[in-house]
Amino acid sequence: MIKKILIVVAVAIAGLLVYAATQPDTFRVERTILVKAPPERIYPLIADFRQWTRWSPYEKLDPALKRTYSGAGSGMGAIYAWDGNKDIGAGRMEIDETTPPSRIRIKLDFFRPFEARNIAEFTMTPEGDATRLGWAMHGPANYLSKLMGTLFDMDQMIGKDFETGLGTLKSLACHPRGEPAGPAGRLRRLPYLKARGSRDEEVPLPGLLRRGEVRRAEPRGHGGPGQPVPTPRRGPARHRPHDLCRVAVGTA
Repeated sequence: MIKKILIVVAVAIAGLLVYAATQPDTFRVERTILVKAPPERIYPLIADFRQWTRWSPYEKLDPALKRTYSGAGSGMGAIYAWDGNKDIGAGRMEIDETTPPSRIRIKLDFFRPFEARNIAEFTMTPEGDATRLGWAMHGPANYLSKLMGTLFDMDQMIGKDFETGLGTLKSLACHPRGEPAGPAGRLRRLPYLKARGSRDEEVPLPGLLRRGEVRRAEPRGHGGPGQPVPTPRRGPARHRPHDLCRVAVGTA
């Protein structure tokens, strides 16, 4: 019985190895997103490797990541090398082609935990008053890559990271001044009433102010016996439209 099981396992492994060898010799992973911002606002966030700490999901994998910047400050000839833990490994990127502000091509070399030579591309294509932002990676698929592709959904694994990065880029481009996303935009502090001849009372307003913010009201009775303290009214929220800042990421 054990011998039969071992034979079945051996045949299954052999079949998997043969199947992996028949897979395509190249791969490509791509995701896109629609951003309500011009390409000129998105391009600098990608062309300057120092900006990647603001949006790339890979920058968060190792808090002690060692980064080295060289070459041009941004754009053509900019170089970024990294060396980190087992989650991020080590590698090097160099921008070798640019068409400002619509395209950036990056030569991507991995040294650890495995060696690979790939190409990353970012495209920014105007669509009406918005921009179609794309992030793609492609390159040769060696036998190890083919074997891994038969065991794991590499498009899903890598694509998920691309979706996260594109979503953060969208937020940065839609809110260049650091404004929070959402229809209400930035909240304003409400006016306050100052008590005369006595200490102010702090009255929290959950849901209307940011955490930690308070407004001040007078002690009960100010303005005459039995007179209620007038409460400042808050007008309708002023906001800027961010409709396309909520468009979902999609596959190319």
